[in-house]
Amino acid sequence: MVAFWDWKDGANEDFLIEAGEQKSKAKGAALTLRKMANNMDEILEGGYSLKRFEGSIPDIATKHKLDLLLEKIAGSDVIKKSIEMKNWKKAYSIVGDTYEQFKAYIFSKREFDYYFSDGIQDAMKKQFQNVFKNSAKATELFAANPSFFKSLSNDITSAAKLVAKANNGELVDLINWVK
Repeated sequence: MVAFWDWKDGANEDFLIEAGEQKSKAKGAALTLRKMANNMDEILEGGYSLKRFEGSIPDIATKHKLDLLLEKIAGSDVIKKSIEMKNWKKAYSIVGDTYEQFKAYIFSKREFDYYFSDGIQDAMKKQFQNVFKNSAKATELFAANPSFFKSLSNDITSAAKLVAKANNGELVDLINWVK
């Protein structure tokens, strides 16, 4: 791990303080730690190291709070990846703040993953697929980061093809950011 226990910015301390504020935040912190314990190889895949817990500090690129910030060095570049943990009991639509955060991740062109409570991952993939059934949203997101969508499938070369895959139910199998 790279400078994980460097407390100078307060992010790791904020994570612990926030976890102690109320029961739901403690459950969220427990989900983060459980997913780290059970999925650390997957989380760090691709040469990433855990940089810090974000706690109450917003992500610079997206201006939203996230749960883990990962980094890797590629030549002279530092590449960051965001991990968002959602301690949800059931699947919810991707609307409001959740949609705005997702949109910010697409616009940031940074790698990201969402980890959900056990048992709702497939339902959440369908909820994300539903976002792309809306032509206006699909067009906006595709235009912001076409390489992201092309990385899911060589067939996704336009917003219209993204919408078609969503409407045909094919996109759900390509959604790799939901864990």
